[in-house]
Amino acid sequence: MTGTSPIRFFKPILMPSCCRSFASLLVAKLLALMLLVSPAAIVGQEQPGVAWQEWRLTSPRLEFGLGEEPLHRVVGAVLLNDGSLAIADGGNYRVVLVSGDGNVIRVLGRRGGGPGEFEFLARIFHGGGDTLVTYDGVRGRAAIWALESGETFDFRLPILDGQAPVVDGIVNDSILLLRTRGFERSGPDRLYVSESRMLLYWPRSDSTVTIDRRPGEYHYLVSEQFGGGQSGQTTYAPPFLSTAHFAAGGQHYAVVPLDSAVVEVAEVLTNPNVPAYRIPLPIPAWLLSVEVVEHTRDSLLASSRSPPYGSAEARDRIRRVFSDDFPLPGHGPAVRRLLAIGDHFWVEPHRQASEEFTQWFVVNPAAGTVVAEVNVPATERVLSGNEHSVVLLARTPEDVEFVRVRGIERHAPSPAGGVPDH
Repeated sequence: MTGTSPIRFFKPILMPSCCRSFASLLVAKLLALMLLVSPAAIVGQEQPGVAWQEWRLTSPRLEFGLGEEPLHRVVGAVLLNDGSLAIADGGNYRVVLVSGDGNVIRVLGRRGGGPGEFEFLARIFHGGGDTLVTYDGVRGRAAIWALESGETFDFRLPILDGQAPVVDGIVNDSILLLRTRGFERSGPDRLYVSESRMLLYWPRSDSTVTIDRRPGEYHYLVSEQFGGGQSGQTTYAPPFLSTAHFAAGGQHYAVVPLDSAVVEVAEVLTNPNVPAYRIPLPIPAWLLSVEVVEHTRDSLLASSRSPPYGSAEARDRIRRVFSDDFPLPGHGPAVRRLLAIGDHFWVEPHRQASEEFTQWFVVNPAAGTVVAEVNVPATERVLSGNEHSVVLLARTPEDVEFVRVRGIERHAPSPAGGVPDH
């Protein structure tokens, strides 16, 4: 296994607003108009001539959270081999184990700072067999729970690059995928890109190996004046710009790079620095414009009604940051989420053709191709799953959270040749 393999860091070339020419602004306006009135403005990525199946979700076979065990801020849920469900009930500082018929088997953890306790339960993973892995984002700790024996191995994550890393996935119950985020600032009031460093971590031996470094997310550093005559700087992550996505599942590791609609897949334990496949996704790229920034900014303002975000000061701050001369890269984000589900990776496109369903594409990392398309009800958020079922988070009209499990039905392939018609 090799060590760190740096990848050239992308830095956008920014121009002060005073130096932007009238012609460049005119081009941006014309491109925005094209996007609004002409489908030809959406640039589709070239796709290989492959066919994929249409997977459908069955009626719910398990629902939990609507009875006497209310859930609050569910951050994840995983299916175990025996059909039971482990729910990371973050707002209640616990993991609830539920049988296949919806009964509570046992509860793991409680609020606190000791071993097996949570201050901010952030993630849950299935480590294989009867093993769970949880991650506490405030404590910078993780825990491995062996359910059959009742043993818990609670450990602090190593400090890397001066920060506590995030657990982004697991290879198995003894190897975790960690991510750190560095910053490359180019001065105040400028757009810059953070660097994500991905590592394999063996908690029992407290050893790490870097497997990837690459641009991770756009940020905007703005100078601000606060109350009492104080000044400072605040970092924003513009929601309309791209983000790199990472996931690990089984023997494979997947990345959707920044500003990309391609899934790069590598074998995580043998040669993680060299992608075995680069798989183009059957989704369109789209060009950003000043109008997109204005729309997103106004949407943020509309959703920021309650104090302190709804204050005049907060509204003014958002408008100043996402102004008409906000520096833009070439196109908008292609991908919203990347998940490891069973032996596959599921990819959710950023732009959706329907308000009723969320479209997902399923990538087979062993074959290096898209194998299926799945439509998930837009009211349900995919949490995890396996080869046969998907775990989803839903809410009642009264805003009560509950977890739902649906089966997966596989149907005939779609016509070969790339992007399906919608």
